[in-house]
Amino acid sequence: MKNKFLLALFITSFVLLGSITKPVFALNYDQLTVVDDAGIFGDRIGSVEQAVDELLALGADVRVRTITSYGDAGNLDRYEQQIEQNSPSWTDTDGVRKNNLIVVLIALEERETGIYFGSFWDDVLGDKWLSIQSEIMNAYFREGEYATGTVKGLEEIHRLIEQDGQVEPPSQQSSVFWWILLALGVIMAVGALLFLWQRNRSQVKSSRQKALLAKQGAAAGINELNDNLKMLEIKVNVIGVRASSDQVDNLSRELGRAKLLAAQSSERYSQLAHSAGNPENPKMGEVELKNIEAEYRKLLDKVDEARQIANNTDGQAESVLRIIDAFPEKAARTSRAIEDALTKIEQLKKDGYKTKYPAELLSGGSLILDQARNEASGKRFEQALKLVDQADEQIRKSIQATENLPQKKEQATIAIGSLQQRIEKIKEFIIQGRDKFESLAEQYNEDSWQSVQGNGTEAENRVIWALQALEQARQACDEQQQEWHLALELISNANVWLDDSQALISSLFKLEENLKIEQSAAPREIAAAKADIDLAWDYINKYDEDIRESLEEELKVAEEKNNLAGEELGSEKPDYFKVNKLAREANESADRILAQARNEHEAAVRLRAKAESTKRDASAKVSIVREYINDHRAVVKSSAIGYLNSAEVTLKQVESAGNAQDQLSLAKKAEADADKAYKIAKEDVNGSFQGPWPISGNTTTGTSIDIAPILWTALGSILSNSGNWGSQRPANPRPFGTSTGGSRPSGRFSTPRGGST
Repeated sequence: MKNKFLLALFITSFVLLGSITKPVFALNYDQLTVVDDAGIFGDRIGSVEQAVDELLALGADVRVRTITSYGDAGNLDRYEQQIEQNSPSWTDTDGVRKNNLIVVLIALEERETGIYFGSFWDDVLGDKWLSIQSEIMNAYFREGEYATGTVKGLEEIHRLIEQDGQVEPPSQQSSVFWWILLALGVIMAVGALLFLWQRNRSQVKSSRQKALLAKQGAAAGINELNDNLKMLEIKVNVIGVRASSDQVDNLSRELGRAKLLAAQSSERYSQLAHSAGNPENPKMGEVELKNIEAEYRKLLDKVDEARQIANNTDGQAESVLRIIDAFPEKAARTSRAIEDALTKIEQLKKDGYKTKYPAELLSGGSLILDQARNEASGKRFEQALKLVDQADEQIRKSIQATENLPQKKEQATIAIGSLQQRIEKIKEFIIQGRDKFESLAEQYNEDSWQSVQGNGTEAENRVIWALQALEQARQACDEQQQEWHLALELISNANVWLDDSQALISSLFKLEENLKIEQSAAPREIAAAKADIDLAWDYINKYDEDIRESLEEELKVAEEKNNLAGEELGSEKPDYFKVNKLAREANESADRILAQARNEHEAAVRLRAKAESTKRDASAKVSIVREYINDHRAVVKSSAIGYLNSAEVTLKQVESAGNAQDQLSLAKKAEADADKAYKIAKEDVNGSFQGPWPISGNTTTGTSIDIAPILWTALGSILSNSGNWGSQRPANPRPFGTSTGGSRPSGRFSTPRGGST
C-alpha cells in the first residue's frame, strides 16, 4: 500500500512539472545584474550586488553596467539604446523595454552617468531620476567613490519604491516560477503527510511497547515484593523473641508500612487489568497508550517505595541479629583476657615490682564486663556490646602497663647515667664560654658583643635545674617508689634545659666567627662603596644638564655615609657590624643613583631626537603650505595666511627655545598651524570655481542645475579619479553632464524615461 502511494505521488509530481512549458536557462551576459567592465568597483562590487538584490526582491529587473567609454555611440543615451537592442532579457516579447527594467550606466572617460527605467516605474522615478544622479551618485563619483555612489543611488531608488508601495506586476516569465513553486508545494505537502503518518505509526508502536513493559514490570515487582515481605515477617518474629520490645516495635512498624503499600499496589494493578486500558488493544492511539503507561509507572513508584522500606527493615533486622549473636563470644573473649592479665600481674609481684596501677586498670575492666552482662540479660544487646568494648580498652591499658614496668625501669636507669655525663660536659663547655666572652670584651667594641652578654649566667642556671631534676629522678627510681614514668619525664625536662644551656654558650663562639668575617670584609666594603660613588659622580658631572639636582644631593648623603664607615673603622675598637652596614648602604645608594642618572640622560637624548625630528617635519610642512598658498594667493583668504604666519613665527621660536621639551611643544604647534592653514587654503581654492553644471535627461525639458565643483588636482590614470564629475573639463571642450539626448527613435523603443548626466 505504501509503495503504491509513493508511486502515485511521484507520477503526480512529474505531471505537474511536465505542464510547465517554459524552460529555465543559464544566465547569459545580458542577464547578469552587475558588470564592472571599467573596474571601478574593485573589491566593493559585492556591496553593489547586494543593493541590486534588494531591488530585485521588490520586483525590479535591475542591470548595472560600468564602461570605460561609450566610443562611437556619441552619447550615453544612444549607447544604452544599442545594448538594449542586443539584450533580450531587457525587453519583452515585442522588443519593447520591459516595464519593470531599471538600468544604471556609468561611463568613466566621459564622466557621465545614466538611469533608465520601464513604464511601471514612471510614478516613482519620473521626476526623481535626475536628483538621484546629480545629488547622490555624482557627488560620490567626484571623490572617486564609485561603489559607494552606485550603492547610495540604488538605495534611494529602493526607498522611493517602498515609499510609493509599488511592486512589479505578474509577468509571463514569473508564471513559470509559480508553476514550479506549486509543484514543489504539492510534493512537499504529500511528503509531509506521508512523514506525519509514518511518524504517528512509529510513535503509537513505541508507546504500546512502553506501556506493555510498564505493565510487566509492575506485575513482576508486586510478586517479588510479596515474597520478600513473607520472609521479612518471619525474621521479625524471630527477633521478637530474642531482642528488646523497643527494637521489635520499630521493625514491626516498618514492616506494616511495607505490607500496606504492597496491598494497595496489588489492588490498583487488579483495577487496571480489568479496565478498558489494556495496552494490547490495537485500537488504542498514542494518547491512550501514554496514559496507560503513566498509570503503571505510578504503580511501579509505589512498589519501589514499598521495596525500599522492606530492604531498610531487613537491613535493620540483620544488624540486630548480628549484635545478639556476637555478644556471647565477645564477652567470653574479654573474660579470658582478664584472666591472662591477672596472671601477668601476679608474676611481676613475685619479681618485686609494684603492680598497683595495672591492677586498678584490670579491676575497672572486670566491673564494666559485669555491667555488659546485665544489659544482655535485659535483651539490650547494643548497649551491652558497647560496654564490652570499654572493658577491652581498660584491659589493654592494664596489660600494656604491666609489660612496660621492666622496660621503663631499664630505660630510667640508663637515662639517669646519660644525664649525669651530659651535665659534666655542659659544665666544661660553660667554662670555655666564659673565657671566650672575656676575649671578645677585650678585643671588640661593646656594641658588638652586647647581644650575648648574660648568656653564661643563663646557661649556668639551666645546669642547676638539670641537676635538681636528676636528683628527683633518682628518688623516683627508688625501690620504695618505682615511679619509672615520672623519672623518665624528669630526665626529659633536664635534657631540654641542657640543650638551652649549650645553645647559649655556642652563640658566643658563633659571634666570634662573625666578628672576624666582618673585620676582614670592612676595608673591602668601604673601597667598593667609594668606587661606585666615584663612578656615579663621573657620570653625573659628564651629563649634568640632563640629570636633576636632587640626585647629586642623594649622592652626597651616600658619600658622607661611607666616610662615617671609614672613621668608625679607624677607631680604637671599631664596631665592624656598623662599619659594614654603613658601607653597604652607601654602595647600594650609589648604584641606585647611577642607574637613575643613566635613565634620565637617555630619556633626555630621546627627547632631543624627537624634538629635532618634529622640528624637521614642521619645517617641511610649513614650506609646502607656503608654496601652495603662494601658488593660489589670488583665491586664498586671510585666515589661511594668518595660520601660516603663526606657524612660521612659532618655527623660529623653536630655534631659540631653551630645552628640548619646549622645542618639541613649539614644533608641534607650528605643525598644527600649518595643517590648519593648508586645510583652509584648500577649501578656499576648491570654493573658487563656480558655474552651472547641465544635467541631461529628457531633451524636451532642457533643465539644468548649478553644482559647485571641487578643484580637480590629481593627475594620472582614469581610475585615480583624473577628472571631475559634472565640472568643466579643461582637456575636453564638452563639459561633463551635458545633455546627450534622452529621447528614443520611433519604432520598437518606448517613450524616453531617464537619461544621463
